[in-house]
Amino acid sequence: MVSQKQLAIAKCIPIFFETYADSEREQIVSMMLENLHRNDKPSLALYSSMCLCELSRNSLLKSSRLNADIRESLLRVISGSTDDSLKRTSASALGVTVAKDPEGMRALFSIIAHQVENRYLHLCAVKEAIIATEGRSRLFDSEVLELLISLNEAPLENRASDTVEAAQKTSDSSSGEDSIRAVLADCTGRICVMDPDLVFPYLDKALASPASQLRAFAAASLRCVAEISQGDADNVDRFLQERMPSLLKLLSDSSINVLFSALICLNIYIRSKWYMLAEYRSSIFNALRDGVSVKQHLIRTVNLGPFKYTEDDGLPLRKTSFECLISLVKFRIVPATSEDTVPIFKEGLRDHADVRTLAHLYLDSLIRKGYISLIVPCISDIVEAFNERLNEKPKPNAVRQEEQQRTDAIRSIIRSSQLLNNVPEISLHPDFISYLQTMLKNPEHSALYTAISSEN
Repeated sequence: MVSQKQLAIAKCIPIFFETYADSEREQIVSMMLENLHRNDKPSLALYSSMCLCELSRNSLLKSSRLNADIRESLLRVISGSTDDSLKRTSASALGVTVAKDPEGMRALFSIIAHQVENRYLHLCAVKEAIIATEGRSRLFDSEVLELLISLNEAPLENRASDTVEAAQKTSDSSSGEDSIRAVLADCTGRICVMDPDLVFPYLDKALASPASQLRAFAAASLRCVAEISQGDADNVDRFLQERMPSLLKLLSDSSINVLFSALICLNIYIRSKWYMLAEYRSSIFNALRDGVSVKQHLIRTVNLGPFKYTEDDGLPLRKTSFECLISLVKFRIVPATSEDTVPIFKEGLRDHADVRTLAHLYLDSLIRKGYISLIVPCISDIVEAFNERLNEKPKPNAVRQEEQQRTDAIRSIIRSSQLLNNVPEISLHPDFISYLQTMLKNPEHSALYTAISSEN
């Protein structure tokens, strides 16, 4: 809360700063730089970094000497501070400061190339610099791209479960390899939107690379391009359309990390470039039908001394595949026949709790959009899966979280059951009638059914 208030005030600083003479401005910046290193007052240091960022963003720091002093001070904070918030804010300020300073940008890339420590924060500074250039790509050339790609050349472990959070969230100043890869892809994607002719040849090489880490990087970069270019579609749509076959090929890649990156990229394509997908519908559903199935070879046992637990490396893939299916329904892109939906529901409704929830959402989406013909042939499998879950006995020593998960699962089943019951073709199906009658005989389920009906 304090930092939000500080940021709101910092955004006002440029207005007052413009009223001062040049000599007074230098004194103000010098004071901010001193405060930046006040370890005894971390909130003041944080506020100073915010103010410097806003002054640079508004192009109010004209002196090259002053910009160099600011750059060096921010780099010292990033390398020496123990305050993560201050380091992240300083990285943002550094990026905005060097955005209009070719010499500073070159110095930053040199640090990234030769210094592993704080590489993530330095790359975050590059990302801020790209954003601050507002479409001017003169600071980013083939040498920069080669550096970004070279940082992706270290091998990846063949496991998607370790990279899920990193691919979606890159805000921790102590982030490791996976988050560095994520911000590298983000930077490459942003440069690509500015200059597609420069970047896409590099992405084509990465897409066809025998190195899985480069194929994953290319898919992640395409995801960023599709996401960032929504307001400037004409500039890059042609390039993205031409890469669709290469992206679809990655949906059957042997590397879990590549496959996971490709699925996330596909989901963004669906949400922002859905109009590109019509001719590839069959290939997409073949890949997603395979994506929601449990792969036994991806389930392993982890030994921790006397303790053992099971790690399902395929779980993120199945969840992301269902998320793609749900996104497709929104734009009325659905399987041509029920042959695709039967295995999807048969497996998804019996899977891990997270996957079951997504399978229910997919079922609900199809019902609400009126795709009843895709559901009727699956109804026997659906009610069988519902019955299995409803008849499952609660654990005798279940903790509160497990009890809540069980309640949520039952509510999800009953909510889907109500939607199904509103469809004449389904409500009159013998298997569904038998299932509903049995379910309502249970007092707990009947009470939930009534409560959910009232909510609706």
